[in-house]
Amino acid sequence: MERIMRKFKRIVSGLCMLLLSALMLPGCGGPEGSEGESYGTQRAEGTDINPQGGAKGRFLETELAMPEHISQVLGVRKCEDGSIVLFGYDENQITLYRAISENQGQDWVETSLEFGVYRLAAVGEDGSAALLGYGMSEDDRDVFLVDPEGKTSYVHLNMSEVSGYGEMSNQILSAAYTAGKLFVVDLSQKIYEVDLTGSTTVGSMREFTKAIAEDVHDILPLNGRLAALTSNGVRFLNTDDGTLCEEDEVLTQALGVVENNTDSAQFSVIPTAGGSGDEIYFANHDGIFYHRNGASTVEQLANGELLSIGDASVTFRELSWFDDEHFVIFANDSLGNERCYRYVFDAEASAVPEKQLTVYALEDSTVLQQLVGAFQKSHPDVFVKKNIGMTGDDSVTAEDAIKTLNTEIMAGNGPDVLVLDGLPADSYIEKGILADIGDYVTAADEAEGLFTNITDAYRKDGALYQVPLRFFFAGLEWDEEVGPIAGTPAQTAARIESLKDGNGPVLTPVSAEVFLYAFYDACSASFRTESGIDEPALGESLKAAKTLYDLDGYEESERFSYGGFGPFMYQGQNIYGTISQGSMGRISGQAKVSVGTYSGVDEVCNLYGIENSRAGSFGLLCGEENRAFVPFLSLGLASQAKDSELAQSFIQMALTAEGQSQMTVHFSVNRKAYENECRNVKPYSISTSGADGESCGYEVKPLSEEQMQELTAMLESLNTPMWSDRVVQELFIGEGVKYLQGQQSFEDTVSAIAKKVQLYVSE
Repeated sequence: MERIMRKFKRIVSGLCMLLLSALMLPGCGGPEGSEGESYGTQRAEGTDINPQGGAKGRFLETELAMPEHISQVLGVRKCEDGSIVLFGYDENQITLYRAISENQGQDWVETSLEFGVYRLAAVGEDGSAALLGYGMSEDDRDVFLVDPEGKTSYVHLNMSEVSGYGEMSNQILSAAYTAGKLFVVDLSQKIYEVDLTGSTTVGSMREFTKAIAEDVHDILPLNGRLAALTSNGVRFLNTDDGTLCEEDEVLTQALGVVENNTDSAQFSVIPTAGGSGDEIYFANHDGIFYHRNGASTVEQLANGELLSIGDASVTFRELSWFDDEHFVIFANDSLGNERCYRYVFDAEASAVPEKQLTVYALEDSTVLQQLVGAFQKSHPDVFVKKNIGMTGDDSVTAEDAIKTLNTEIMAGNGPDVLVLDGLPADSYIEKGILADIGDYVTAADEAEGLFTNITDAYRKDGALYQVPLRFFFAGLEWDEEVGPIAGTPAQTAARIESLKDGNGPVLTPVSAEVFLYAFYDACSASFRTESGIDEPALGESLKAAKTLYDLDGYEESERFSYGGFGPFMYQGQNIYGTISQGSMGRISGQAKVSVGTYSGVDEVCNLYGIENSRAGSFGLLCGEENRAFVPFLSLGLASQAKDSELAQSFIQMALTAEGQSQMTVHFSVNRKAYENECRNVKPYSISTSGADGESCGYEVKPLSEEQMQELTAMLESLNTPMWSDRVVQELFIGEGVKYLQGQQSFEDTVSAIAKKVQLYVSE
């Protein structure tokens, strides 16, 4: 139930960005088999990627263009004749197309189809397809059938109602077309077979199997079999009678739980069939793998660290196997863009790239992987090895990780490039660990333009030792009648406190952590000193956060943390409380002011949409003296880099518009990339319910020229980086939560933070 409610959250609340897409996978399965051969690069877990002896053979990646007119995929599948058949909408979600490729996705022939509103297309082995909508009403229950020649017909789908969902109509969650049969999963989380005989007739549904007791989340076709994605993992069914196939424990363990928390069929791992009935291939963020039924091992063919699919924000639609040296993967990136990657085995390529570049980050992030993937794509002879200080798999703290890194650097085993987010950059500069990269930054500004107010904030005595690739900042958003809110932390808190008039809450009810992250982002520069911390300034920020936290009297259990937004990672933490999330409460009449983070161009577009629905305005949080920003992916060049030229190339590429375009969150420091982001926002609509139960909503659109100028002026006004030291931030948040929740006095909180910071800085 929890997963279904997650999946349909956007339907229930109307928060639907019309991601009309689906994944239909060709299949695998079969009887017992023997050990399979190894193709391409194998790498055991935990071993070094660099082989000895100059081994040859590796899959090389090429990104192919999607069909010209299709920007939103409904379904795609490799058919029995080797062609790829794909259904999808244009960028305006108006025209429906079928596209066919006879050469592994390198060229497409497109045909427009009659208009219809569908959310997924189940494609059969022969290229036929069944297109389905959400099925929320009787008018939305027609299955649109397309035969291999492109002829169309309709079958009306009779669906039974399900209990436990109030007035919500039954829904189709997933569909698969295999062995000439259409299977669907509805809100009951059971599998049904649909009778599609006849045209313009009524299609009946019968429960297909009772062999699976647990809830079924999604289904995928697998070479005449059906893969059921359940709460317990992947189960395989015979399509003739619904009986379970003999379980392959090795494969089941390797596939794990195939997650899908979207409204369409996009997965964290996808399987497909090989050349014989007992071979199966699958892809996930770790790479492409092979398994023969009954074998005791799963073999890695391609290492995800060297491929675009290693990006954890990518979700998979289809893995197409052509032979053991040719694969095509259809995927969706974190911004909803459709991607097509072709993999060809090159027997003469080094099994792994001959050159290696080491990049250290305190914690990993989606955006770092996007940057690494972009560099490796343009430098196929280079392997970028990420060294991550805090993997989350152990109890290593930020302080532990930094001490270990310092030991490695002093021993001459340090990285080539450092991601300085959360690291003591000033200390590294003083000790000569970082090299001056000012020339590269100046060259990038002259070539394409940078936000030099951001980059120049790090210049010291004419030298520049670090440069953030992206940035964001904390702010406020308020009702039009409230008027401007600005000033020091104390002035800001007093101004918001004055809005309390007994007529309902003032602020969106966010957690203690949301307030503290926002105030740290906005104010940490004001209480930072060269030798420690300014206690009066620290105290002012804590008191302001406490005033706002207490203002409306919410219990912590009633508050929202807004955690779990994976793409918005910085310093190992999810961004808490983005502005527009809080402002949803404002437009529904539940608050006058929201506090949070401007996470990027999309966030600002969302704000303008909100303010078109209910007039308001927004600005910086506590921007009286220091107009602070949060640096993200700040790169530094190690003065003792093993391959300084290669490390320089990495930083230079990261500063270009092309390099920046690979990163999908926050504001770009490159102006050309930023302007492209402003103009390429995909429009969508959002609706929700107000406090009185009435629906309200708004439209999100690309920025107008006037809005873009307004946003640009705000970005250009930022002048001070926040105190980007993870240890200090953790102290502020950890001790601050105790204070805001009444577990610790103000004096004890300031003293605890100051003493621990002083001790840490002195070390």
